[in-house]
Amino acid sequence: MKLITLGTLALMQTVLFAQSTPQAASGADAKFATMVAQTDLAEIQVSNLALQKSNNDEVKKIAQKLIDDHTKTSTALKSIATSKGMTLPTETDPKHKALATKLEGQSGEKFDKDYISANVADHHKVVAAFQKEAQNGNDPEIKGFAAQFLPAIQEHTQMLEQAKDALKK
Repeated sequence: MKLITLGTLALMQTVLFAQSTPQAASGADAKFATMVAQTDLAEIQVSNLALQKSNNDEVKKIAQKLIDDHTKTSTALKSIATSKGMTLPTETDPKHKALATKLEGQSGEKFDKDYISANVADHHKVVAAFQKEAQNGNDPEIKGFAAQFLPAIQEHTQMLEQAKDALKK
């Protein structure tokens, strides 16, 4: 029978504690998570405006899909952040606040065109960020999150591009 010394026991406890302690994401992974949280909030906010202000059934359909899908990504990201002790933003960034204010003052066809155009531009940036994180992320959970939701964000981009083209006619 082998005796375990106090030093060995302390080392084992340290290793076990380190393995069970969640590691907070840092650097590019944390920046990505912050961007996604803010973008989700913004997409949900302006899409709710679209449900209220648009008279176009296709725009309303897109808005509802964006609300549903961005709520899913937001929920999944919050779960990851909580497990890592990360705090995500609860408000949109100034750029998206300005967009929401602009859209609040619009209606009809002008609203639809500006809502869709803003979403197209945002989704192109978000697709690039999700691709980069899915390929190069350091945090396995956040990297996996990006890979999991990338196809939905790409689908949004295609759907929005088609809507943008339809609104031009």
